[in-house]
Order: sequence, then structure tokens, then C-alpha cells
Amino acid sequence: MTLIRANGDAMADGIERAPGASLLEAAVVARRYYLDRRQKSEIATELGVSRFKVARLLDLAHAAGLVHITVDVPADVDLPLSDRLVARFGMRRAIVVRGTTPDGETAMDGATLLPVVGVAAARFLAETLRADETVGVSWGAGVGAVVDAIEGARAAAVVQLVGGVRPTPLGSRSPTRPSRSGRDIVQALAGRLGAEAVPLDGPLLLESARTAALLRRDPSVAETIARFGDVTTALVGIGSWSPPSSSLVEAVTGEERRALVREGAVADVCGIVLGGDGRAVRSALPDRMIGIDATALGAVRNVVAVASGIDKAAAVAACLRSGLVDVLVTDAATAARVLAIGEADSPGAR
Repeated sequence: MTLIRANGDAMADGIERAPGASLLEAAVVARRYYLDRRQKSEIATELGVSRFKVARLLDLAHAAGLVHITVDVPADVDLPLSDRLVARFGMRRAIVVRGTTPDGETAMDGATLLPVVGVAAARFLAETLRADETVGVSWGAGVGAVVDAIEGARAAAVVQLVGGVRPTPLGSRSPTRPSRSGRDIVQALAGRLGAEAVPLDGPLLLESARTAALLRRDPSVAETIARFGDVTTALVGIGSWSPPSSSLVEAVTGEERRALVREGAVADVCGIVLGGDGRAVRSALPDRMIGIDATALGAVRNVVAVASGIDKAAAVAACLRSGLVDVLVTDAATAARVLAIGEADSPGAR
């Protein structure tokens, strides 16, 4: 191996033999480590030095200003607010987007910002999904915004995690019902990911536990439920019970809704109703549902939740406390309100 000394002379066979060439050594090692992505042990073998010397030379490269590390955070991400959410609630990651629409207008309401939040979640999935993964998906406006924005990602299969609810009729609007069915969401996401679509044929909520049990034994439904264990990444929405912004709120009867609210219902995720403390609210609903349960959702390696709008802040906080969510993607106003809720409930706030 031939290298060039700092004074321009040739240096042969081993950088350790070149007296006074520490900065050059450091530059060579840093280039191989940071730019060529070589392991320290490989560099040590190639240059005939110890791994400890490689580590010392990397430290020298930093100290001498030979290495400059720049982290480019997307301009639309509020990193300090994202970090504060992680510190407060302990999930793996938070992605908080600033309250600015694609047109550069400042916005506060969740409906306006949902496409921006969807783009941020889609970008995260495109960067982290592996082609051999099975993706689980619920339904809702937030999930739909991600599906519409995702590109450049691949997966093996997309599995519907919860039964369907009746979508909003074309041309009308509903604060609780999704604009697309669960099957539509699954097929659209599978198409974008080049993946197998695995729909869950059946409603989210049935009239009785007996009917639900019978439907779970239907071959097509049972086959999809069996695939829940294959899911490694789940994309889910968060429903709010007060104020109501959830498809499940509309699926239950008025009497059931009032009873659940009296029991402390604040949020739902994949049909799992949660109280403000993040614990599942006890009711007869799970026996009547077709979909993933809290145990199976908790076993998924990476649950990515999407929510936008300060009216969902209490619901988001409940979901984060539940431990079911690994990654939250939301807007800055919602994140600030969620933090306020978390800080108000902390022991030091009393």
C-alpha cells in the first residue's frame, strides 16, 4: 500500500511507520470508516494496526476537525417536540410535523393537517419497511392519508387487522365514519407496496358473541386472523370518544356508548377501547368483535399510529400510556396538547 505523507513524500507498507503522520493516519481511517462503511476490525487488518489504534485515530479525527457530522432533519419535522414526547411517554419514536400545509399556510385543525401528517408517516414507512415484512393495517382517515402518500416501499403482504365498518356514502361527510372501507384500504396499500392483500371479510362488531364466534370459524376469516401473528409493522389510527371521532363510537348503540364513557372510555385503537390511564376498558364488546386483540397487537414489533387534531389529544395520550404504540406521527398542536396532558398528570404537577 502506498500513501502520501503530510509533507508529500511516499509512505509505504504501514501507516504506523510514518512518524508525525497522525493526522494523515486519522484521515485515512476516518475515510474508510465513515465513507467506505468499513468495520474497525477490517480497517485494523488492512492497515496492520490494532483495533484500539483505529478507535484512537477516529477520536483524533473528530478532535482535529477532520470529520464533520451533519444530521439533516426534514424541515417539516419539529425535532425538539418529537424528543419531548418520547421522553414523556417512553415510546420508541415520535414524528411531529409543523402546522404548515403544503401551500405554506399555517393551520391548526386536524383535517387540514392530516395530509401533511400522512406524508410524514409514509416517509417513515418507506425508510423502515423491509420487502419481506407483513404489514397490518386498520382503517380511518389518518391511515388513508398514509396510504395515499406512500411510495418507494415494498412489503410481502398487507393484512387487515379489524373488521369493516360502513364507510361514509359518496358525497356526504361524517366525523366518525371512514370514507373508505377496510378492504379498500388493504387493497390500495397492497397495490402501492407490491404486496399480497389479505382482507378481513366481516364487520367489526356483531350483535352477539355467539355470532362473532361463528364468524371467526369461517375459513376465510380464520385464515386472515391466523396471519395476525405474521405482522411485523402495523399502521393504525386512533379514535377519540370525547369528543367523538371514532368509527367504533358510531358502531355501538347509544346505551353502550354511554356505559363505556361512564367506565372511562377515552380512546380506541383497532377496536380496543382504552381509558385515560391506557388500560383496556372492561366490557362485552371484545367478544362481539372481529379483529386483533390487545395481546396480539402488543406483540407486533412496530406499531405506527397516526393522529391529527387537538380534539384527539386525550385519546392520543391514552394510547401512548397503553404501551401499544411504538411510533406516533402527529402535528405540533396535537403534540403540545398531549404533552400538557402528560405533564398535568405527572406526580410533580400535583
